[in-house]
Amino acid sequence: AYRASGDPAQLAALEKVALFLQGKTLFTTHDGYLAAELDAILGGTANRDHVKANFYDKLASGTYLRDGVYYDTASYVSDYLRQRRNSYAPNVATWDLGIGIVSASDCGADITEWVAGTKAEINELAAGDYDVLGLAGGLYGLAYVGQEFDPTAGMFAGAANLAGLADLLDDYQLASGGFAYATAGTNESVQETAYSTLALNAVGGHKTNVLNAISYLKGV
Repeated sequence: AYRASGDPAQLAALEKVALFLQGKTLFTTHDGYLAAELDAILGGTANRDHVKANFYDKLASGTYLRDGVYYDTASYVSDYLRQRRNSYAPNVATWDLGIGIVSASDCGADITEWVAGTKAEINELAAGDYDVLGLAGGLYGLAYVGQEFDPTAGMFAGAANLAGLADLLDDYQLASGGFAYATAGTNESVQETAYSTLALNAVGGHKTNVLNAISYLKGV
């Protein structure tokens, strides 16, 4: 919004967001790309440096403490994200990990475990709640860093590569331009539409779908 408007009040709000982010000690998979966006607008590297030092570097050394447990990157991906997410919201872990790839990459951290976890989760996607969001998030993360993938299991095993996954994601775009909440759904969801737009744009070759999705998002 600030990039479009140049509104000083929005810039002041972003500066407050940066202060908040730089005070955090517990992080989500979204904080890395938030940090990158803030640095791109505000200048410097303070936000990415904070997230990398206090999240990714601690994961790399096995010293990231959350809920009384010390995690390294592998255990955080497998235990905290994959097992925890799948215990109450199957399919969401794929989205979370895909976003984790983007954030880790934006902060200059090692993406190996994030990529492996995302690929494993895509192979476990099943029809139901958040299946569109899971596909969109996983596809976005892999495409963002140029990691090709041929699913071998799950509901999208028929795809041979990222381009094939993107073609399948297209099927869940409704006439309005929005994307459905679930593959069997008929109602649009802003979150699914936003991440599907990012995914298709990252893969490329889906200009019409992307423009229709943006048009929908502008109207909500």
